[in-house]
Amino acid sequence: ESQPGGGGLHSTACTWRSLSAGGVGKVEFTLLGLEPGEHTLTFTLKTKGGGRDVLEKKLRVVPEGVKKEVFSGGTLDPQGLYGSEKRVVELRNKLPTNIVPNTAVERMITINGEVLGEVLSVMHSPEGLRQLINLPAGSGEMEAGGLLLRAQVYLYLESSRRWEALGGDIEKSSADLRRTIREGVVAISSFRGRDSSYSMWVKREPSTWLTALVVRTLSLVDPVVSVNHQTLSESVSWLIRDQQQQDGSFRDPSSVRPNRVMAAGTPALDRSVYLTSFVLIALHRATRIKDPILQLRFHDDSMRSAVNYITQHAPGVKSVYVRAVATFALTLRDASSPIASELMISLEKLARDKELRYWQEASVAADWLKPDESSGLTVETTAYVLLTVLLKGRIPYANPILAWLTQDQHYGEGFYSVQSLTEYSRVIPRAVLDQDINVRYGRKGPLGRVHLSQSRPVATPIQVTKEDTITVSTGYGKGVSNVKLKTVYYETTPPAQNCNFHLTIEAVGPNNSTNAGMTAPHLVACAKYKPPPNELFTESSLTVMKIQLPTGVEAFLEDLRQFRDSQEPSISHFELQGNTVIIQADSVPSEEFLCVGFRIRTGFRVGGASESLFSVYEPQDKGSECTRQFSYQQQKLQRLCVDEKCQCMTAACAAYRGNMDPTLTVNKRTAETCRPHITYAYRVTVKSSAAEGDFMSYTATVEEVLKNTDRQLEAVSSGSDVELVKKVTCSSVDLQDNKQYLVMGASGSEVTLSRGFRYRLPVDSEALVDLWPKVCSSPECTDYISHLEDFALDLQLSGCPKLILFTALSLKTTLPMILGVWFNAAGQRIYFLSQRRGPPVAPGSIDNPLTGRETPIDRQTSSGWRTADGYKWRKEDAQSTTVLTEGSDRLSWPVMSVG
Repeated sequence: ESQPGGGGLHSTACTWRSLSAGGVGKVEFTLLGLEPGEHTLTFTLKTKGGGRDVLEKKLRVVPEGVKKEVFSGGTLDPQGLYGSEKRVVELRNKLPTNIVPNTAVERMITINGEVLGEVLSVMHSPEGLRQLINLPAGSGEMEAGGLLLRAQVYLYLESSRRWEALGGDIEKSSADLRRTIREGVVAISSFRGRDSSYSMWVKREPSTWLTALVVRTLSLVDPVVSVNHQTLSESVSWLIRDQQQQDGSFRDPSSVRPNRVMAAGTPALDRSVYLTSFVLIALHRATRIKDPILQLRFHDDSMRSAVNYITQHAPGVKSVYVRAVATFALTLRDASSPIASELMISLEKLARDKELRYWQEASVAADWLKPDESSGLTVETTAYVLLTVLLKGRIPYANPILAWLTQDQHYGEGFYSVQSLTEYSRVIPRAVLDQDINVRYGRKGPLGRVHLSQSRPVATPIQVTKEDTITVSTGYGKGVSNVKLKTVYYETTPPAQNCNFHLTIEAVGPNNSTNAGMTAPHLVACAKYKPPPNELFTESSLTVMKIQLPTGVEAFLEDLRQFRDSQEPSISHFELQGNTVIIQADSVPSEEFLCVGFRIRTGFRVGGASESLFSVYEPQDKGSECTRQFSYQQQKLQRLCVDEKCQCMTAACAAYRGNMDPTLTVNKRTAETCRPHITYAYRVTVKSSAAEGDFMSYTATVEEVLKNTDRQLEAVSSGSDVELVKKVTCSSVDLQDNKQYLVMGASGSEVTLSRGFRYRLPVDSEALVDLWPKVCSSPECTDYISHLEDFALDLQLSGCPKLILFTALSLKTTLPMILGVWFNAAGQRIYFLSQRRGPPVAPGSIDNPLTGRETPIDRQTSSGWRTADGYKWRKEDAQSTTVLTEGSDRLSWPVMSVG
């Protein structure tokens, strides 16, 4: 019924059929989703007695390919509060590579003067918080992280008196946030065991690391929402009496691998120093609560023992991250600790300084001057250093660190960076905010103006619609603001350059399975960890597997219980979100595949469905996400079409002529190429091809440019390489390597690579592809090539005719006289007046000056005629004039022989 683009309604024919009482009648129809959006399907059942029943269903169509979100940005600091002055941020706004043809690119600029601007914008959004924390639901870490984040923001707003930043009623905002914090305290209790320890997963073995995280979180929450001190004290006792060893270190009995440091393959000393430092931070926070039950002697003895262990072993750790955590833990206990100062000095030597200041592991080759989605551990490391620097009161050293962290807020362990940012805001007096900000394209003019002030620190987002570099600038204002550009698009295949997993997936029917024990249609997905180069890890940290179910396919998720509830579980949690199965595993080994499987059934049959996605990633290292595309084999067989269904299936395909057509004259080809919507025409040679998910990409060299009016393609010339992109379902468009083609179409795009540019041309319904033979063995073929060469030469010399309307001549003759004018390629105005030789035009026909052919009138319209060759004609003057309308060009001349 509905069309997102406003194309109107489409209906199938209604036919009468007899249906017995209790009987079932099957109705089949063919439907192809060509346009993204939500379409409404209305099914109506009528009876001859007048009764009816209506069923309405929604069909959601999304573009082929993989959805991708990219962030870029910077800081405007006209007074140099965070270091050096910065009055201009330049945002590169180029078309992404491998974008799905003819899909929209959404770009939005946000500018805010709040240190926690983006955090505040998602405080009441569960999906926003999940993105910030970067963990799927279901784990104790997710619950603790969300609770910790809300509590930190509450304390920030309370201490800075910035409640108006949440908008609306201040008292209501405060009460709502307190309510969600209280709900979070209740939610985290579902992971508590009888001994007051906490497990990463409900009803699983207790975890030292998670218990420490919960103790740390509840200690922070206590000033906002009172927590049960008795239960908190019991959790502290469990950590000390059950998990602390004689040398003062802590151990973890669980299989939880929350980060790379806890994974197998990490040096034992690094793992031990990290866990002991992490627990020490939690114990220190808990014992600062003024309640005798949390200030017992054995608490102090335990922390003293832990400090001694860290002091003795921290100088020998290899990981920069572990060193940062240990330095913060020791400084928290004693800001004047000599060993903490020595560790801080060693960290200062490892800092990456380029206006901004941050820390990352020595093995990391990437230069994360701007945080990206791979940098979760880098964000957390830098956040711990900032907390340490603030404890020591070194504000000038802290400013460039803050500048780097405020660019983040969308990546990695969000709640760690937020903790350091809120602490900074508490320690440092807030600068006055007063900035006038200009936003403009590099070449295409202004985009908007923004004013930020104390009372309005967040600007309305600005939508970007043009492809051009964007400059965001301010003059001599006050305060600091953050600029961020979010780009959302669909790419044909996901990048795999940082992929850390080997993946396999099989979705087949019972007769096609390689597993003889599977007697029903099923899906089996497997992953094996692939450690990064020069790393010693033998397993991953906490890993998320996302399986997008093929369209129309439903899963029997109860089959996954055997993998979760066994004596040695291989997964920890699973759930269905929409049509995606999300599975979490504590770790994935590198020696063998971890596999899960479940039965599937077909809810409704779909032919030619897009491929589905199987993705695996570590939440702390989202940039290393691996993605594999797959098809349900029973659907794959249905890509073929029969009879009228073929027309539907090829609706998004180019017109393709793979055989020689001698009826195509030079004039006809010129008219075809010079249609207004055709912006380019090239003679190309295909060099290679590659599959890109639901698309095929062909690399071709341009041999000759015949037409080029698209500004995106103005740099294309003879010798340029272009990419032709078609859907795999367009099997009729048969492009082959080392063959030559005439390609014309309505649009193309220029994408920027690390070196140079690339041009992508969609071979879609607006395009036309002709085989252009290179060599011939028959006279017919030789003539055909000669005809193509004449066409190309004419087009290059004269260009497309620009037809201009002239006042018609009132000629009293039985022969049509043609008066016209066009501009050739050199810009010369050329007039012509010709008389048709031979017999008069036959009644019921029109002599077309563009094709040189006499064409029968197909039908008469209210304003003129339409001829069989597709041209429309309008009678301008009742006596003598007819006008040819072709796009926006018109040609008029007298016609005396129209029947």
